[in-house]
Amino acid sequence: MLRLKILILIAFISFLFLSNALAQEVGKITALEGKVDILRGGKPPAVMVKINEPVYLNDIIRTKTDSRAELTFRDGTVVKIAPRSRIDISEYFADAHSFRVTLNIPRGKAGAFVAKESVEKIKAFPKANRFEIKTPIAVAGVRGTNYVVAHYPTYSTVTVLTGKVYCYNLHIPERVVEVGAGQATVIREKLPPELPKPLTSKEIQSEQKDITPSKVEREGNIEKPFVSEYPLRNPEEPTAVNFYPETSSEPRLSTKETTPPITETTKITESLSVNFMLYSIEAPNSGEWKITYKVEANNPVIVRYRTKTSDWDEWKDVNTTAQNNIDFSINVYGSYEIQIKATDSYGNNKEWSSSIVYPKSSTFSGNIATDTSANSSVTGNVAGALTVDKGIAKLTASSPVSFNSTFKAGGGNATEGYWILKGPTSSSYFRLLTPTYLFTGSGDSTLTMESGGIKSLTTEPWIEVKELSLSAKFTGYHHYYDGTKIDEVQGGGQSTILIGKTGELILPSSINDTVTYKTENYGIGYIPDVTQDTSMVWGNFQQNSGSSLKLKGYAGGIGEDSSQNYAIYGLYIGSDGSAGILKGSPYGTNQNLYKEIHLIDIEPAFTFKKKTVGYSTMSTWSDYIQGSYQGYFTGGSGTPTISKQDISNTSYGVIGSATLSLKKGSNPESWGVFGIELGGSHSATLPTGLKLEFSGDSWDNRDASYTTPDYWLGSVSEATVSSGKIQGTFQGRFMTPTHYGIIEGKMFGNLGSNKWVGIVIGGYEPIVELSHLSNIVSDANTSKIYKENFAVTGARINSYLGGDSFWSKEQGSLYSMGKINDSSNEIDFNSGSSYLWYAPTNWSSGSLRYSGYIGGRFGQKTDTSYNFSTYVAGIYNDSTNKGIFIGNLSTDGTSNVLSLEKRFFLEGENNVKAVTLAAGSIPSSPSPAVVSNLSIDTNSYGITLQNQEGYIIMDTNTNYYTFGAGLIGMGGTYNTVPTGLWDITYTGSFEGGFQGSFGALLKGNLWGTENSVQNIINGKTYGYFADITGTPFLTGIFVGETLGTFDPTNKYWQAVTLGTVLETANFLSMACPGGKCNTSGTNFTEEQEKLRKLNIPVVEVGRASFSGSGNNLSVNMNNVIFFSTQAGQKPLLWSTADINGIYSGTPTLNQSVTLNATSGASGSVNFTPTYWSGGNWSATIANDTAYPIQLSGGSYNSSINMQGAASGVYGSGNFTGTASGMAK
Repeated sequence: MLRLKILILIAFISFLFLSNALAQEVGKITALEGKVDILRGGKPPAVMVKINEPVYLNDIIRTKTDSRAELTFRDGTVVKIAPRSRIDISEYFADAHSFRVTLNIPRGKAGAFVAKESVEKIKAFPKANRFEIKTPIAVAGVRGTNYVVAHYPTYSTVTVLTGKVYCYNLHIPERVVEVGAGQATVIREKLPPELPKPLTSKEIQSEQKDITPSKVEREGNIEKPFVSEYPLRNPEEPTAVNFYPETSSEPRLSTKETTPPITETTKITESLSVNFMLYSIEAPNSGEWKITYKVEANNPVIVRYRTKTSDWDEWKDVNTTAQNNIDFSINVYGSYEIQIKATDSYGNNKEWSSSIVYPKSSTFSGNIATDTSANSSVTGNVAGALTVDKGIAKLTASSPVSFNSTFKAGGGNATEGYWILKGPTSSSYFRLLTPTYLFTGSGDSTLTMESGGIKSLTTEPWIEVKELSLSAKFTGYHHYYDGTKIDEVQGGGQSTILIGKTGELILPSSINDTVTYKTENYGIGYIPDVTQDTSMVWGNFQQNSGSSLKLKGYAGGIGEDSSQNYAIYGLYIGSDGSAGILKGSPYGTNQNLYKEIHLIDIEPAFTFKKKTVGYSTMSTWSDYIQGSYQGYFTGGSGTPTISKQDISNTSYGVIGSATLSLKKGSNPESWGVFGIELGGSHSATLPTGLKLEFSGDSWDNRDASYTTPDYWLGSVSEATVSSGKIQGTFQGRFMTPTHYGIIEGKMFGNLGSNKWVGIVIGGYEPIVELSHLSNIVSDANTSKIYKENFAVTGARINSYLGGDSFWSKEQGSLYSMGKINDSSNEIDFNSGSSYLWYAPTNWSSGSLRYSGYIGGRFGQKTDTSYNFSTYVAGIYNDSTNKGIFIGNLSTDGTSNVLSLEKRFFLEGENNVKAVTLAAGSIPSSPSPAVVSNLSIDTNSYGITLQNQEGYIIMDTNTNYYTFGAGLIGMGGTYNTVPTGLWDITYTGSFEGGFQGSFGALLKGNLWGTENSVQNIINGKTYGYFADITGTPFLTGIFVGETLGTFDPTNKYWQAVTLGTVLETANFLSMACPGGKCNTSGTNFTEEQEKLRKLNIPVVEVGRASFSGSGNNLSVNMNNVIFFSTQAGQKPLLWSTADINGIYSGTPTLNQSVTLNATSGASGSVNFTPTYWSGGNWSATIANDTAYPIQLSGGSYNSSINMQGAASGVYGSGNFTGTASGMAK
């Protein structure tokens, strides 16, 4: 045993409370010398300490050689730590009325100075408040004093300077000794504290030496001696104490001995010291307990006692001849109190009173098995008392059982409880878990041998009884795959496990808060042997009648011998009406299955998550899960495939595969727990891993129908297979018409030579209640999927799109989940191919409405992070206003596609932006304008265009159709992979208009791999349009996000762009409110910020005017404003709302008029009329790319190429209009 010395000095100090302490912060480091570190939460890595370093609950402080530290707690208590020491902050709670502190010191030495106010709290309410220092042997607690505690290899000492201290051996807590001023006691291993002795001031100084360095660093770099501002004072100096006492005469000291927390004391004379101890509790007869007490005195004494059940009875004599050590027993039939009085020959008395003692007992039966493979049936009984570890268990074998050194025994009940006793005899372990109590303890046992074997066994008195704050019963069966379905092994017998928790149980106080209990949780039960095929146990549980919680749920697991892995998921209802999800999993090393006696003995951790309130009865909703799963084994050899299985058609156990949730009336909660049975045949040889995919259209069937399914999906992506055991984690999502949420759980299984069986047990809960839901139903014209060069496939998508009220938020959220309908198997994720898709989306409810497009890219199965990236763009109105929304969903490489099940989920957490543009509402079903006849004008990579599709919807409820949203898809071939930044320019027709009435610049930033996702095309598109179908003709801008894929083998490429549309005048009124544009790139107006939110360039980097004559026209194109995202950058878009001129006749169509720059630029552009009729006109605008425009006078002064379209009205010899375009 390492040499361990601990010094604890406690003096009265008055400090102010730290008024602004952080949550969970208990104090700060206020002085420092040398090297000191902290383990946060008791876990590495270690953090080197500095002055004013905060200290938190469960931190561990460690000092190195020649290093010291001072810790000041929030209440003002100071702890000084000596070199080579460790202090664990195990408990700290301080408020206006309470003070509870526990420090553990496994090595080293420390001095503590408890604040005066805290000491007063302990004095006032000693049962509720405490300050205790624990060593590996002893506990020393404050009752108003200065005292010193030191620990040596085999003993500890407690030295009191003023006041008094209670102390006891951890292994004998009922033998408590109070030590007075100027006294010291020794506490040896497995012995109670010795009678106190006096000590000298020299001994006190020696004990203080290690915590008193010469100088120390303090806050503010002040060096001070490391001493208390409240120095310890010595009483009159008594004679020296020998810490290795002889057996000579005892000093006459004032002492008292008690048994806290259930004892009271009275003052005795100084010459008599007595220890009173409850020694053992037995149950020799049904309904009766035999309680044995020991009395040990320094002088021979006469002992008398009396007991109380309802009233005190008469005093009884124990002995008539004075003795130093007396044992006596009493028989009781229930709870009782006892008073014992000891009197020596000098007339000195000491009297001791217990608190109420609550004895408990139980009979049991079962079996015993030893390390010689011998076994026998046994019967027995156990007795004990609440909070007192002095109970005894006795068992008798029906026939002697041979053994070498170890044994295991167990069985049931008391009533329907389970017990286990194992050991060698020198370190036995007993545990009986009943529906109400836990009998538990460890220590020595005594054997009675007969014919060379164990005939009976009796534990020493070390068993304690604890009340349960949680109690439940699990019942389950072995399940196996019979070739067609998963069913229960016939005749295998029922497994029953009792689950319980002792100690305080405090449930979470707020919705979605959690509370975790890692200790004082137990499970003991019976699991029969089953050898038929490959099988495993799972089932359900519910509370016992005496439980403080109502409970119901699922549990199951696997394991071998001392390595059990399992999961417990259930619903709970507290006595306060709160309700939520209970989760249990193994914690610590005690997770044992004893096959010889068919018993399991486990210690789980429990986590409670509060979900709601207002429940009093366990009314539940349950329905079978509908869906399928498939997958494959990894590693090993053979055929790894796991064929597709229908969940509901293959689950035939008592439970089957089902969800479970609470309900009020007929309304089930949107959260709950679930279990899924798995199994099948296989041809894999020695696999090391397993991957499974799950999906379906009915999660809990609460509102599922053909038209409104409950989509769900999940996967076990990294399960391990070892020694025939399968273990993994399940992660999934679900989406109903009302909620989107997360599914999580554990997967366990057993693998045989040609069959396997498993379970998934978990919980599910929504992360958002949907404010809206768009149901995307596949048909021939919507939700298309494209491959290769944007060639449309026959596959379609069915999905939901829903989320929060994004139109009322700065940043909203959208979620989507669905499936790919692919009857012809055109979509093959195993081939390494990538795909594009899009779908229109529409929703309305009352005065709320939106319409738009959603589309994106399916990644490849070979990608390490399998990806489904998506953008959305649309128009909306709330109850009063309307505008544009855009967003991205799962564009960051999140694994969100099931390649085998062909399912997907999309999450746009706070990635949706809505911008209000006007008052009013959008059309209920806006008709899309078609973008067609696209052709690529320029590129440097041999890119061709073979397939295309495009649509734009506008707000037609206002004149000039001021805004909208659209989708452009295209694909073809390429020769050379673009590197770095690249761009493509293309033009086409808008709604059947002239060629060039739509055009765009695709500025690409990636043609390659991103975040391990392969063959990605990413970029941004800046375009324009001219609409000549309405009255009047319009122009505007188009800005969108582009994403796509390419095939490096066949040289195919395809891309889809989703973006927003703004009419030119509307755009300019927002970009340049009051005619004033932003040229600095800072200090944007509210309207400019709206455009930036939509990713539209708003910074003016140049301005020019052009004019010219010809073709019966005199044209002025004034105040052409060039926009970019930052000052000084090359422009991306240009617009003007100031085209005017005169005409002398009808111009010849497609005959250009040269317009020369008159200000802000040099060069010329061609104004080419494309339509002139009925008072409306349109034209294209572009410069000769061989002669770029040279901008000047703005923040960008270099060459550009302009391309765009113009339109307007004419009459009486004059014409006016607007124009927008792209700059390159």
